[in-house]
Amino acid sequence: MYLSGITPYRDTNKCISWLARKLVGNQSLEFVAAPALAPPEVQVDQEVLEKYQKEMQDAANMPLPDEDDADL
Repeated sequence: MYLSGITPYRDTNKCISWLARKLVGNQSLEFVAAPALAPPEVQVDQEVLEKYQKEMQDAANMPLPDEDDADL
């Protein structure tokens, strides 16, 4: 038995289930869907966000070092 790129989806599931059962040694092994997790609730402090944006802008405005800089 081999998996082919043109194998229909349901046949691929059968192959993977068969292979997993053989590898684990459990003929009653079944796959179940993972539960959908709710996205985390995040509190964003507007002051901190503005600080980060200012730091990013300051960093973008800094001059780049010369290519022949010995420290690089």
